[in-house]
Amino acid sequence: MTHSSWQENKNMSISHKMTSGKKVKERLLSSITEPATYFAYLHRLASLFELSEEKMQQVLNSIESISQSLAPVGDWRKLGSHPIFYRHFQGGDASKECGLVYLKCGCEFPHHHHIGREVSILIQGELEEDSGTRYQAGDLIVKLPGSQHAFRCCGEQDAILCVLLDESVRF
Repeated sequence: MTHSSWQENKNMSISHKMTSGKKVKERLLSSITEPATYFAYLHRLASLFELSEEKMQQVLNSIESISQSLAPVGDWRKLGSHPIFYRHFQGGDASKECGLVYLKCGCEFPHHHHIGREVSILIQGELEEDSGTRYQAGDLIVKLPGSQHAFRCCGEQDAILCVLLDESVRF
């Protein structure tokens, strides 16, 4: 084999590896879907709601359908005329109310009173309460009975809360 044919063969082999590498990277990137970002909280959420990680993952999978819609989809319901959506689901403790709340960017969740304790984990976006307190993804938010507040989605992403209530809230 001459030096030039060896070089051509080597260049072809390198080019093939680069093309294959690009294709692998493209396939990997295209397999990543939006809900995957929530799975960083999967263990924490499963523990809070007393569910298996598999059941909690099924709940989180429902987020994708609402994130691409401006209208209720499946089990999702709209809160009044606001671009706020919520979905109830059954947790491990049947006496507690469990749900997901989805707020579009810039949207404000109306002022409400907590009858019982509320524990929430913000799994996407940023929120600001009417008191000025700010929360970001990963924050645990605890509201005691008798507390009241309103909040708005203040970041560049829509906000998603996973909520566990001892009792309902009153608007």
